[in-house]
Amino acid sequence: MDRPLSSGKMVCLAVLMIVLVSSFAMVGSVLADEWPMFHKDLSHSGYSTGSAPHENCVLWTYKTGGDVWSSPAVADGMVFIGSLNNDVYALNASTGALVWTYTTLGEVYSSPAVADGMVVIGSTDNNVYALPEQDPNGDGVIDAGEVIWTFTTLDEVWSSPAVADGMVFVGSNDNNVYALPMNDPDGDGVIDAGEVIWTYTTGGDMYSSPAVAHGKVFVGSRDNNVYALNEFTGALVWTYTTGGWVDPSPAVADGMVFVGSNDNKVYALDESTGVLVWSYTTGSDVKSSPAVADGMVFVGSYDNRVYAFGVPVVMPLDINVDVGSIHFRGEIAEFYVLTSINSGATNSTITKAKLYYSSGTLTTDLTVSITRIATGLYRIPYTIPTDAPEGTYTLVIEANYITSTIEANGVSFKSFHLSATLTGWDAWLTEINDGVATIQTTEGTIQTTLNSINARITSIDGNTATIQTDIGTIKADVSTIDTESIPSIADTQKNQGTTQYVIAAISALAALGALGTMALILTKRKQT
Repeated sequence: MDRPLSSGKMVCLAVLMIVLVSSFAMVGSVLADEWPMFHKDLSHSGYSTGSAPHENCVLWTYKTGGDVWSSPAVADGMVFIGSLNNDVYALNASTGALVWTYTTLGEVYSSPAVADGMVVIGSTDNNVYALPEQDPNGDGVIDAGEVIWTFTTLDEVWSSPAVADGMVFVGSNDNNVYALPMNDPDGDGVIDAGEVIWTYTTGGDMYSSPAVAHGKVFVGSRDNNVYALNEFTGALVWTYTTGGWVDPSPAVADGMVFVGSNDNKVYALDESTGVLVWSYTTGSDVKSSPAVADGMVFVGSYDNRVYAFGVPVVMPLDINVDVGSIHFRGEIAEFYVLTSINSGATNSTITKAKLYYSSGTLTTDLTVSITRIATGLYRIPYTIPTDAPEGTYTLVIEANYITSTIEANGVSFKSFHLSATLTGWDAWLTEINDGVATIQTTEGTIQTTLNSINARITSIDGNTATIQTDIGTIKADVSTIDTESIPSIADTQKNQGTTQYVIAAISALAALGALGTMALILTKRKQT
């Protein structure tokens, strides 16, 4: 019993049926988005605006007689490609059916260029071939008499031709770049030496394939150089010397030439002058030819990586600052900053955290005090001086988030009022921990060290102590204070039922170390 097809296979079959039906209408027509030469166009962008499959649905395969190094060209409903069995193939783009083959006398590493009804390709038999796009007699084989023309160089041709303005540009391992006529001038089927439009001799083998843009031909050589030549005369416009062989083919975009080298680098050169714009060092040789699309440059390296270069997307970084509404002299304040992108908390770099007085005077730089406590959330502690002027203070925050693809920047600020006194804010001492006092007010909780505000008890009424400080009056419920750490208060509580107390001296002592807590020195006098 046959198993039912998976949904993926059913989709593939449906697509294949559509392709087969539509292929009959496509014969002799031009595909909406063709790829007629190496890396698609004369600038070697390697970029297509056409649609592409979103699944690995194989529509067809064709088995050649050897390894395939050559890259396909697609034009007029056909796929053209070379193989290391010496053959050049033309296949139906929709079905993969063989249309024709042509056999050279050497391996075909070169990738074809299709233009004006011709397929131009090189071979390791030293020749460049111009073959008819359509088989003249329809027998499936391009015979010797059907070849439009050949051109013989002095060494193997690995370079892939580029066709522009009625000329064919191609390199050879004889160190030369050639500009050949697209049409054989005398029609004898051979481009003779006298019919070559121009030749430029480099200092090394030419595996690189020429790119043509804005009246110039750009190509690399194994003499370590990148060349820019006049398209029509072959005159040298500029050279740039890298640190290794330049086997990859240049790509031209946005006024720059992008190319790799065996010195491990990717280069961006000024198209007009050859001046270095930027370079990047990968982990090994760069033999890959760059592709350019959507403002990015893509290239591979022998370090097993594919690289994408581009301009980071610029977007805002949201910064939320929380400083509270009011603070007091001597307080150990804590400010908080949350950074986010598109409503998502993001770890950023806070480059500035400065506190300003209302006059615009810089009070202090808190940048070095920042601590991250959660994703995108930062704490900034600040001990407010006891002599700080009363008034409005503003914390200004600047931050950024920068990666290879995103650049986000932001600025934010928040203000608070600094009060000179706690009096009138119903301040209660609720805890003493490691010398730090927690004080609850009508505006919230603050922390301070008692020795820094010169705290001293002025009276005790039942369990309520009145504490006078440099910043005003604080109340405290002595029953909630750790009496073990404040011996004088403990002694007072033991004897309070039978004695009357006169407060002879009160001060804040450093009972818990350098920070200090409150200690009381009480003088007891019995009723007479």
